[in-house]
Amino acid sequence: MPSEQDNRKILTACRDGDRQALESLLREFDIGPDHCQMWMNRSIPEEQQTPTVREMLAAAIQGQHIDMVKFLFSKFHNTSLGTLLGSAIKTGNVQFVESLCSIDPDSADAEDDYSTILVDAVTSGDEKMVGILLKAGADPNRPACRALPWNVAYYAVTGGKPASMFEVLFDHGYFIDHWTLREAVERERLEIVEVLLRRGEALHLQQATPVKELLSLAEENKDWEMVDLIQRMHPDGQKRPGKGLVNRISKLLHLK
Repeated sequence: MPSEQDNRKILTACRDGDRQALESLLREFDIGPDHCQMWMNRSIPEEQQTPTVREMLAAAIQGQHIDMVKFLFSKFHNTSLGTLLGSAIKTGNVQFVESLCSIDPDSADAEDDYSTILVDAVTSGDEKMVGILLKAGADPNRPACRALPWNVAYYAVTGGKPASMFEVLFDHGYFIDHWTLREAVERERLEIVEVLLRRGEALHLQQATPVKELLSLAEENKDWEMVDLIQRMHPDGQKRPGKGLVNRISKLLHLK
């Protein structure tokens, strides 16, 4: 059994990208392809625990060594990055993340109990990272959390992301949804609502928040530009005759 110092050497070799040192340590301590991926042996004191495959991967990602990640995938059975991809996103290294996605495309759609990798990328504001994950197979329409109905676009609205982020989501198959459209109107994000209405398909728009509710929200905010935008661009926006004239008169009279 490796000592605490030996365990540190294993992780250091992964973090430094020293494949030769790692292979030597794995041979010395008979760590083979079926080594535990994630869970520790609770019968062994923590300081004596051999690093799991996940811990080795985390160290390699910390050091941004793609060749070490490839080696660990080839060495151990059933290896997956899972939510470790989130750590890679935090490095800001777009090329590194793109390479990781090519090794394990499924990780682009990974999730934990609270969020998905895609939400992490969107909230970081890095549109290139978001595009890489979507290209690798991340689903922009899935709920961002098991316990809540909101998808990644909703978090882009609440996180104050620019309209260009929504263009990226639409480029990779996003379907407009109730929560996102409603939230954008309520927060008076005119530029985002314009993208949602322009790129959202009529059927999905009609299945999202009813236009009456959207207009009511905009009117409550006295956001007449928003009212006009919804009436012009929403497929059901022209079904409320007279409203546009009333709102234009209100604007002229400075009743905001």
